[in-house]
Amino acid sequence: MMRSKLHSLFYFLVLVILFAVANSEPQEANETSITNGDDDEYIDLVDMTDEELEEMCTSRGFELVREDGQVYTHKDYVDAATECLQIATDLEEILQKNPQILEDLK
Repeated sequence: MMRSKLHSLFYFLVLVILFAVANSEPQEANETSITNGDDDEYIDLVDMTDEELEEMCTSRGFELVREDGQVYTHKDYVDAATECLQIATDLEEILQKNPQILEDLK
């Protein structure tokens, strides 16, 4: 029963995230900055290394899937990190607006 609830919740969250991403405005080219924690300082994703950008995704539980033989540019890593940050932000917003989702997991 609990496993069924978890699967349902997982699929619900995936659908909500996909819906949010599909309906979001396209990212502007200059939207590659993030805040540095509690500071008001911004970090430009373009200035980060590919490894740092990948770590931004993996530390949030996302995995960058690579296609065999595909060579990825720095822009690809910046785009992937931007997407990871956006999905994490969307998920946090969904959970804040729907705290019962977390209660259902308990």
